[in-house]
Amino acid sequence: MKGILYISAYCVFLFIIGCNKDLITNSNIGTHRKNLGAAFSIDGSKIAYSHTLKEIPHGKGAKIVSEIFTVNIDGSNTKKITSSGVHSYKPIFHSNNLYIFYQLERDDNIDIYRMNIDGSNQIRLTNHISKDIIYDVSNDGSKILFHSERDNTKGELYIIDFDGNDLIRITSNDEFEEKAEFSPDDSKIVISYGTKIYLMVIDTNVIQNLMKTNEYGYHPKFSPDGSKIVYVDFNQNWEVYLMDINGENKRKLTNNNKTDFSPSFSPDGQKILFYSERDNNVELYIMNTDGSEQKRLTYNDGYDEFPVFSPDGTKIAYQSEHNGNWDIYIMNADGTNNINLTESNI
Repeated sequence: MKGILYISAYCVFLFIIGCNKDLITNSNIGTHRKNLGAAFSIDGSKIAYSHTLKEIPHGKGAKIVSEIFTVNIDGSNTKKITSSGVHSYKPIFHSNNLYIFYQLERDDNIDIYRMNIDGSNQIRLTNHISKDIIYDVSNDGSKILFHSERDNTKGELYIIDFDGNDLIRITSNDEFEEKAEFSPDDSKIVISYGTKIYLMVIDTNVIQNLMKTNEYGYHPKFSPDGSKIVYVDFNQNWEVYLMDINGENKRKLTNNNKTDFSPSFSPDGQKILFYSERDNNVELYIMNTDGSEQKRLTYNDGYDEFPVFSPDGTKIAYQSEHNGNWDIYIMNADGTNNINLTESNI
């Protein structure tokens, strides 16, 4: 994990799928319309996403101009709620449904902002020359978890209050933490960096390595009750695994020679949603938490990826490259009634 021998799980995944995905900034450079980063409102009535208005993909002056939009889950009432003139993206709803947090990139710098859900009262929460990458908002809405290189490191994890105050650095490992999220009760954080998954107790800052010497993990997500973690193991192939929160009782849930990625639980904890290349195209799948009844949900020509459940578990939103354009789609949790929410965007 050090020096020139260090290759992150993220980079390995990019190589496998063709090096055209940016999980950190959602900045897929190309020539097609981009609608990315679907996030449900807490009441499940709206979806926020980033829409690219302009991009200069290469060379001097390369840039992306994108804004945050919201749309009702039936496709009605599309609204542009930012007018930054730069790159605004990665919206996350606050737990009380009053705010949206997002990232804004200007002059090769990234900061975290907050606004009301109608786009009013936009407030800059971080202000530093480093890139501040938002990872999660606590379930009680009081804290923001983000990654930053502000202390002249490869990057560490920090927590601030939802209003931008009380900055606390919570890691000191000089590694790039590629993914992190709060536990359902906000007492712990699961962290992915290098080839391992770690669990941190916030009050003590004690970090436990959940992976053994010959085990590799990436993209961890808590179960709704906080007792399990679903993740991807890439030791021999990218497969979905489940383990107890203490790292014990690891179970392999998928078994094929293609990439399975981005697993997450349904709100009731009974299903796991993921995407896979197993049918020679990146499509969405769902299965029981024991790995049984694996079902393909999408049948599109392009990539279908980064699915998220609605808060009540009845809907799934995702981004798709169907017909050559990146759009936000929504469907029932069984894959029926698939609707393009953003095809009207120009």
